[in-house]
Amino acid sequence: MVSTYRGTELIKDVFVLALPPDHHTFHHGAVIDRCKGIEFDAVAVNEIGVPYFFKGDHLFKGFHGEAELSNETFAELDDHHHLGHVDAAFRMHSVDSPEHHDHQFFFLDDKVFSYYKHKLEVGYPKEISEAFPGIPDHLDAAVECPKPDCPEDTVIFFKDDEIFHYDIKSKKVDEKEFKDMPNCTAAFRYMEHYYCLHGHQFSKFDPITGEVHGRYPKEIRDYFMRCSHFGEKSIEDHIDRERCTRVHLDAITEEDDGDIYAFRGHHFLSVSGDKFHSNTIESAFKELHSEVDAVFSYEGHLYMIKDDQVYVYKVGEPHTHLEGYPKPLKEELGIEGPVDAAFVCVDHHIAHIIKGQTVYDVDLNATPRVPVREGTMSAFKKKYLICTMSPRNSKTVEELANSLNSHYEDKVRPCIDLVDNLRSLGVEKDLSLPAIAVIGDQSSGKSSVLEALSGVALPRGTGIVTRCPLVLKLKRVEAGVAWSGRLYYKDIVQTVLKPDDVGHAVANAQNNLAGKGKGISKEMITLDIESSKVPDLTLIDLPGIARVATDGQPFDIEKQIKDLIEKFIKRQETISLVVVPANIDIATTEALKMANKVDPFGERTLGILTKPDLVDKGAEETVVSTVCNQVIPLKKGYMMVKCRGQQDINSNLSLAKALQNERDFFEQSAHFRPLLEERKATVPFLAERLTKELVEHIARSLPQLQKQIEQKSERTAKKLRKLGDGVPIEDNERNNFLIKKINNFNQVLTDVIRAEEDTKNDDSKVFTKIRTEFGKWKSHLDKKSTTLEENLRDEVEEYTRIRRGKELPGFVNYRTFENIVKKHVTELEEPAIQLLTDITGIVHACLNDIASDHFEAFPNLLKAAKEPIEDFREQEYENAKERVKAQFKMEKIVYSQDGLYSWKLESVKKRPELAKFVMRPISADVREMSQHLNAYFTITTERLANQVPLIIQYHVLHQYISQLQTAMLALIGGKNAEKLIQEDLEVAHSRKLLKESLDRLRKARQVLSKFVRSAS
Repeated sequence: MVSTYRGTELIKDVFVLALPPDHHTFHHGAVIDRCKGIEFDAVAVNEIGVPYFFKGDHLFKGFHGEAELSNETFAELDDHHHLGHVDAAFRMHSVDSPEHHDHQFFFLDDKVFSYYKHKLEVGYPKEISEAFPGIPDHLDAAVECPKPDCPEDTVIFFKDDEIFHYDIKSKKVDEKEFKDMPNCTAAFRYMEHYYCLHGHQFSKFDPITGEVHGRYPKEIRDYFMRCSHFGEKSIEDHIDRERCTRVHLDAITEEDDGDIYAFRGHHFLSVSGDKFHSNTIESAFKELHSEVDAVFSYEGHLYMIKDDQVYVYKVGEPHTHLEGYPKPLKEELGIEGPVDAAFVCVDHHIAHIIKGQTVYDVDLNATPRVPVREGTMSAFKKKYLICTMSPRNSKTVEELANSLNSHYEDKVRPCIDLVDNLRSLGVEKDLSLPAIAVIGDQSSGKSSVLEALSGVALPRGTGIVTRCPLVLKLKRVEAGVAWSGRLYYKDIVQTVLKPDDVGHAVANAQNNLAGKGKGISKEMITLDIESSKVPDLTLIDLPGIARVATDGQPFDIEKQIKDLIEKFIKRQETISLVVVPANIDIATTEALKMANKVDPFGERTLGILTKPDLVDKGAEETVVSTVCNQVIPLKKGYMMVKCRGQQDINSNLSLAKALQNERDFFEQSAHFRPLLEERKATVPFLAERLTKELVEHIARSLPQLQKQIEQKSERTAKKLRKLGDGVPIEDNERNNFLIKKINNFNQVLTDVIRAEEDTKNDDSKVFTKIRTEFGKWKSHLDKKSTTLEENLRDEVEEYTRIRRGKELPGFVNYRTFENIVKKHVTELEEPAIQLLTDITGIVHACLNDIASDHFEAFPNLLKAAKEPIEDFREQEYENAKERVKAQFKMEKIVYSQDGLYSWKLESVKKRPELAKFVMRPISADVREMSQHLNAYFTITTERLANQVPLIIQYHVLHQYISQLQTAMLALIGGKNAEKLIQEDLEVAHSRKLLKESLDRLRKARQVLSKFVRSAS
């Protein structure tokens, strides 16, 4: 059998599996540890941005600290603690509702509490149905969604798999279906992102669609809690395929039949004969998940040791996990875990277990299995320990390592080249690319780190030496290939003959872009270096942060530099490499503060400590604690390097000698040597780490990058189509261009008349809006008729009492009839004129929008179109108004065909009496007059319901647009035709930029497609 000794030289990142969520209810006096993997009941952020995590009758304030009873802060909740816990909570965000803005709302059973600055609002608690109508009781979670994240200020409520969007202003409830989402036990909004908590995991989701982008769920304790063993290593490190150029093995063993298994991280490589097979550990050993500490084979079984547990699998297809395992290592082999390596020699029954510098021999035939002897590791100095190789398989461990190395190395350079090619196309003008940005305060040692990585001398001096963003592209070539360098800025390409010339060349480029003073420029410089002594890596070096302007610098130099840095590091696609001197308090550095501002969880930040030789005596342990991620935790952690100082440069110390001195420094330091052994120190390990980080970052970003390119291309093409083609040069073509523009405009106007126009942004057609207004007019007439019938008898009685002549009861006085008719017809004239005004406004706005869409790029043509739009609007409005008024004058004549009137009168007489008149005595003449008036007004309203819309439609739609079309055609061939198509310079410039952007995106899509095809 064969195994590996993984000593202290190798990385030993142990991933602690999350404990299952504790669903027990916690009561007063119970000690709750959020790092045990509890399931939170609710989360709400207070008015100053501190999240409150609720569990039972306890709450945690912020991301660390002990639990406290919730009634210590929210006393009134104690009256409802018999309900068990807070069901849901959120902070209201609605500047349009200042009475509720920044209030915290807590939901318990069917009640809701509203607090502001920890004080219960008057009138609360209320029923949920009262405060939030349409929202159910017994909620699971709630989260605010303010504008513009949601179209309107909204609260999202969760209950089981039901999602409710509650519009704060209108109180409208819209039920949603979030297919990608798990059922949330709590939810909250933090740093403009939305998180659904379920168990002790969380998913980031889109509040509109519920889509979950990226690799989720993730462990809460890795992000929202400060817990030991969590947050030091992203879970993504356990689910992304590793790609790096220097591969070490965690463990290796050979089965009885000669098959070999090599383990590294969450992958394993199996070798059977001449066949190699690579897969994730979880796919074949799902109980183990990842990261094996040691493995050995014995009697057809694989013994796999992880931390202080032993997993045993029976060899086969598939491997079978033995019942009763895992077991404690102490119980199975009599040794306390964790261990470094294990192996069993061929045809032997002694397992050799290596822990630190001690080897334990365990007799596997004995019961119980305990160490029978102990020895030292002084004889073993190699990274990989080989006991014996089976003669039927003569491959060495080195060959296995090389196989893994080749497997990963093929993916490194293509990934970096892909992004470099996209950047060289200028795609960063259109979208963000994966990158590593190097930032630091002045004199932090940033330039020294970059010099050590690149092997070239960069500009040095006092004050700001990096005055422009410098893209440093490092490409490793085979040994023996000559060093080469090229510098690119603006349209200049400069060949650099030797490494020593780089600093001078970069300084000249900076002077060219930023002037010879001490100011900075946003223009980028690109430095390509090909050498056998550099890592495959691309970095963006940014100016060091200056706190005070010195002579020759702009007074706002600090703001300029910070704005430039933030422009890069705020992008989610950028990893921030923060360089900090080890001899100062890192919490005071501006660079780390800036990184924390845009990356509060430290997911995209890697800290680099420099100048360890300047650390005060006695402060070393604090520095080690920082590198070990125990002071200011970052997801990607920290590394430490020691680079050339100014004295070394003055004495012409070479970079190669500086690397050797750095190695010697860490090996000889009792405090810092463990960092070297854990690969957290020295420039070579930093280079390896950065290459790995960049490639994995690129691989994770590719799917989103493809999507962004497609979306950006579509938006750009749409904008370009809207601007249209530019004006031709030839006179004949220019005239045709004008004819085409006007004909297209007139065709859209014809479509408007026909109600066949295309609509945008879900807007309604013009005639749809007009028809709605006509419907309101009909409703107004119907309402008038109903009101008239209810009040007419009173009115007729009044007329009869005052104006009755000699006529007997039952005889209708025609003059009285006519006067009442005229009075009520007159009352309808003003609403009819208002209808005309409203519809004129609708058509006028539509024509202005169409003109702007078609002629936006041509201000003279747009002006020429707007003039008749205004003129004919006024003209046709007055024509229609005159016709409407004439219609109402005609209505006062009082006329109807005899047959029609008689039929309407009979219909009225057959209708039952209104309830209010049944018990009320009425004279014969009042009844007769009321019936006649009702019959006539039925005819009148039916006539007006059609006639007024016809008049308006004829003048304001048909005549208005027809005359506008005629006026537009008259522009063709006119003396000012040439002037009409003079294009706005800004529009021409925008078209040029859009065409360039579309061309870049097209090339980027080709480059990306080619990469995907080659990778597959």
